[in-house]
Amino acid sequence: MNNKELFEQRKRVMKKYHCPGGQNYIKRAKNAVFISSANTLQHEMAKLETGWLLKKEGMDFITECVSNKDNRRVDLVILDTGDEVEFETTKARAARFKDMEVILVKLWEKKPVKNYLKDVLG
Repeated sequence: MNNKELFEQRKRVMKKYHCPGGQNYIKRAKNAVFISSANTLQHEMAKLETGWLLKKEGMDFITECVSNKDNRRVDLVILDTGDEVEFETTKARAARFKDMEVILVKLWEKKPVKNYLKDVLG
């Protein structure tokens, strides 16, 4: 994919989301990790590590966005691929993603975050 196609891909994916509370996501910074004190430190650190791994590979992402399709809050979206990444600390909370196409980072398994991103990072 050349640079122009990659730019268009990222823009297309970004337009599928908006910021919590309203505005189109395209106006918010990409490659920024937004945190919430409602989440655990483990959750937020995994989100930061994922962002770092993606940037190391030259990929762009957005965090804490809301899907325009179903109004669902998403932890992280990889703009280069359109993949959604969710971070969960317990099996019970992770169960809600059972039938969804998301990359689920199972923090209770104590595996490195990069193990969940193998298909994306190559």
